Amino acid sequence: MAKPAHASNDFDPVVVNHLLAKIDGLDKDKSSEHASYMSKVRNILESQKAVYDEGKAAGIPAKELRTLVKIRHAERKAASLYEELEPDQQHILAMLAATEKVADLPLWRASAKSVPGWDVARSGQHPSPMFEGETDNTKHANFKQL
Repeated sequence: MAKPAHASNDFDPVVVNHLLAKIDGLDKDKSSEHASYMSKVRNILESQKAVYDEGKAAGIPAKELRTLVKIRHAERKAASLYEELEPDQQHILAMLAATEKVADLPLWRASAKSVPGWDVARSGQHPSPMFEGETDNTKHANFKQL
């Protein structure tokens, strides 16, 4: 429906100013919360630094300790990724681990649990050989010899 001839295409300044005031207020709230959050994070970081200093005083090298913490964080993340998979996807991941012959990566260790009695991460072997009787060392994860 067309606007009446006397109507304009302008926006109501009262409504626009009201909306802008609300947005500005929320931005101030967000900034305040962000500052509070950053203050808490800063306190946690200072506490972590104190723990690293405590380790250093006990003769534990800080760089190596930090590296170990990063590795543990990465392992937890990898385990979380694995847990997000469906059981059939976890099984496929175990088969991929055998194909890649990865020995000790945490995600592959986790994937080996999907095949009972078979530790693909340690052995690097698929539970049923792919090309049985094959004379060369060429193996493929998805195909058996006909």
